Amino acid sequence: MMSKYISVSKIEQLPNELFLDIFQYINAYDLHRTWSKLNQRFKSILRLVSMYAHLTEKNHYKNYKSCFRYYSSQFIYIRIEKNCDIPETFDISLFSNIRSLHLGVVTSQQYDQITPENMPYLTHLTVDDLQAQRNSAFLLFGSKQFTYVKTCQLPYFFSTNIQLQPYLTLRSLHLKFCSPGIFFEQVKVLLPNLVYFESAFGVNSTFIDDILGKRYAMIPYKALRHLKIELRRNTTSDFLSLLLTVLPELHCLELYFQYYCDYRYVADLLQTKVPRLKQFSLIVDESSYQSLPDIDVVKQMSSWFSQMKLEQYGDNKRMICNVKK
Repeated sequence: MMSKYISVSKIEQLPNELFLDIFQYINAYDLHRTWSKLNQRFKSILRLVSMYAHLTEKNHYKNYKSCFRYYSSQFIYIRIEKNCDIPETFDISLFSNIRSLHLGVVTSQQYDQITPENMPYLTHLTVDDLQAQRNSAFLLFGSKQFTYVKTCQLPYFFSTNIQLQPYLTLRSLHLKFCSPGIFFEQVKVLLPNLVYFESAFGVNSTFIDDILGKRYAMIPYKALRHLKIELRRNTTSDFLSLLLTVLPELHCLELYFQYYCDYRYVADLLQTKVPRLKQFSLIVDESSYQSLPDIDVVKQMSSWFSQMKLEQYGDNKRMICNVKK
């Protein structure tokens, strides 16, 4: 006979290990607001949880302010978008166990706090914008380097007379803008194990002549497998040929032409410069400098153009192509 008394489990009876597993899927603000004031047991459990935060709105910092203060050493992931109302004095050096850090805007003070001493376990670093004219290159190539950073997104690198040190662990780099000199003299030389590189380029013939005058610049960059670049209006066509010449092991190439594209020239480069290419993407925007050509004519230029199609992009049109072999 079934007993008329049914045992009812209470949430407090669940083991700590289960709460630790559940809490890793909840952001820091919700954890602190919902669980920290229940009782001493949950307050203690929260002290063992790895925290994460993603701030997207202006008022989010007010919500997270107490979390950053109470659990600073527990944060392993922080993403703060550019439009958030973050005080200039926000101290990021407190996050001593951070693994992934994404900052929309970085002040001079915060730039100085991004160091291996303050963030010894950092593996992913993204800085969208610098308020001060600081050289992002020193974050990677300085005398004191991060041990574990593998992916990085930064606004730019500047040229410098200070001797820079190679950085061996980085596998992925995205620069918002990169001059050819920076690519050939810093990226190519100081990041020997880089597999993925993304940036926008603006180039003129003077830069090309300078690069060709340096023999070491033409040494093959065999580690790089994936290149994604935007070629801006003032980019000479010779630069793309020069770039692909030093990338013999390139497997994936993504090109974006915002103003002008010489389709025949690109087709010839794909035929002669990238023998190991397996994936190719092309985007060409319609502009005042160039009307989009007939798609059928372009398709005949190369098998890499076989999937070319026309799409509407805002008020304009663009040519798009994605091919895998």
